[in-house]
Order: sequence, then structure tokens, then C-alpha cells
Amino acid sequence: MLRGEADSDQVGAHYLLDALSQALFTLILRAHIASHGQHTGTLALLSDKRLGRAWQSMLADPAHEWTVDGLAETASMSRATFMRAFVRVAGVSPWVLLTQVRMELAFNLLSHSHLGLSDIAAQVGYQSLKRLSAKNSRKYTVKHLGE
Repeated sequence: MLRGEADSDQVGAHYLLDALSQALFTLILRAHIASHGQHTGTLALLSDKRLGRAWQSMLADPAHEWTVDGLAETASMSRATFMRAFVRVAGVSPWVLLTQVRMELAFNLLSHSHLGLSDIAAQVGYQSLKRLSAKNSRKYTVKHLGE
């Protein structure tokens, strides 16, 4: 079906191709989680009904000014329970994962756009270029880019 839609000039082929690709990716992800028994990490967050809602919200809008209260509310948990559960399942705090997502997004924007640094900082959730600190970018660069 994917190949047929990709080669097709029919009305809506592009949208159907996107939907089929998303469905296939979701099925592959489910199968991976089921066969590998993810108990910690970001995939484990997706497997958890309540924590998954908070993690998906963070992924959908990393630039949002997330708070523990807001994330806990999204997960239908108390602040303390949310933080304990998130760290237990993810292995790190929500802020560590959010920083990683923001740094990856900033790196992609730096690599593939003509936006200035201040615009990129704002787009990934930092109110100023200073907030997109050298500390955060250095941690990301060293850990993920091998410098």
C-alpha cells in the first residue's frame, strides 16, 4: 500500500502515505516495546498510560514553559508522585529529557535553517540566547556529538 500510494498521483495520496507511515511506525514501536520489555527510558515512558501523556505533551511542544504542576496535572498525578514515577521510569528527571529534546531541535534548526541564534533559542523554549546557555549546549555537544 505504501509503495502504491507513493507512486500514485491520486488525490490525497500524500495524506494517506503520511497516515500509513505513522501507523506502521506505531506498530513497529509497539512490537519493539512488547518484545524487549522496556522498563526504563523514554520508550518506557510511552508505555506508561499516565506518564506517557506528559512525555508526549513535552515532545509535542518542547518550547512550552513546562512546570512540575502542569506535567503532573497532565499525568493525573500529584507533583511528588509524578516526579518519583518519572525518574523511576525514565531514569532521569523530566528536565533532563526536555533539555535533550530542546538541544536536538536547536541543533537541527542550526543545521537546516537560516534562523538566527536568538530565533532558534525562542523556538526551542528559551526566552533568550543567554538561557540557551553554553552549559546546556556543551553538555549536549559532548554527549551526543562526540566532541
